[in-house]
Amino acid sequence: MSAEQQFLKQLFAERFRVRNPDMARVRIRHLIDAARVLSVEPDRGDDTGGGAVHVTVILGEDAAGPAVFLDPFRREDGAIPETPGGRFRLIGRDGGVYVGLRGEVTEGVTWRGGAAWRFAYDGHLWVLQRRAYYRVELPPKPESICELTLPDGAVLKARMADISLGGLGGRLVRPPDSDDELPSAGVTLDAIRFTLPGSREIRCKGRLVSLRRTRREQGGHYIVGVQFTRLGLGQEQTISTFIRQREREIRRRERGF
Repeated sequence: MSAEQQFLKQLFAERFRVRNPDMARVRIRHLIDAARVLSVEPDRGDDTGGGAVHVTVILGEDAAGPAVFLDPFRREDGAIPETPGGRFRLIGRDGGVYVGLRGEVTEGVTWRGGAAWRFAYDGHLWVLQRRAYYRVELPPKPESICELTLPDGAVLKARMADISLGGLGGRLVRPPDSDDELPSAGVTLDAIRFTLPGSREIRCKGRLVSLRRTRREQGGHYIVGVQFTRLGLGQEQTISTFIRQREREIRRRERGF
């Protein structure tokens, strides 16, 4: 059993089940409001997991009952189903919590002018805590450069490697002449400035969580970790949108469509 299959088995284990349907609906609303990413795969009922056949997003909830909308997905053979049917499981994230749904695709619908499926579930969710915020890697090109302004006015520039709603990681563009010139972890940053691919510039506050040099055989690079201490609502939406789009891009490339 692969690590991914083991994880799915753990996620859908009985001890992680949310038994209160009201709590489940609250999390569904969180997923909808944040347009959280979900992976979709056939539910074989054996809890082993067979790999996602598509990555999708919960688009809305049916007021008539416990149903959610998702955009069209592909079958295991790569074809888009002409008619709904079959039981599926959805794996998603609500903040630092992984959530799982099981249910059935009941009918095709039109959602904001596009084709979608209605997914009916039984009102229960499976949850599993992982990290505080989900992190996604940035594409190698175009490079995203982050500028970190220190209390003394000095500016560190780093090539961004990953980002989450909690912070970002990267590698210093120009290493210091000596480690003595490096700021200490925990220092408050006067400003953090960066632009994600296809997005507007973000300027926010934060602190330096880590700054270390990798081993010589790993290139001797300086790796930096930054924590956001305050983000505006629009900034959170910008980062969330990028994470969602980037995850879809990664997963589709991995699955070959």
